Amino acid sequence: MIEFQVLEEPPAFVVRAVGRLTDADLLGFVAQAQQDPNAAWKHALYDFSAVDEISGLSLQAVRQLGRMRSCDPEASRQQRVAIVVRGTGLYGMARILQTLMGGRLPHLRVFRDLSDAWAHLGIDERPAEA
Repeated sequence: MIEFQVLEEPPAFVVRAVGRLTDADLLGFVAQAQQDPNAAWKHALYDFSAVDEISGLSLQAVRQLGRMRSCDPEASRQQRVAIVVRGTGLYGMARILQTLMGGRLPHLRVFRDLSDAWAHLGIDERPAEA
């Protein structure tokens, strides 16, 4: 299951995934999030630390995400993105995504610690609603 919220202060797009992660979950979430005008071009935190199974997630889906184009390439080059993962398999897939999107999202980083991810976004403390 993937849920997201848009924080006003500090401005951030926060995504949480829990349990089993599949291609359909990930690609369906991306399609849904792209339709939300409030989510556009804020710094983003993708918290996948509560994902405990990725058997339904394929490298093909990760590559498909890596090929997606943003609506505003200049804005996306300024956007800070943090992906938080725990497991080795998901860490590897996140690093592949980072490599594929490097030129379009140069400030995308992969973390194992949530506080390090918030710091990358320039947010000292985790917001109360996040």
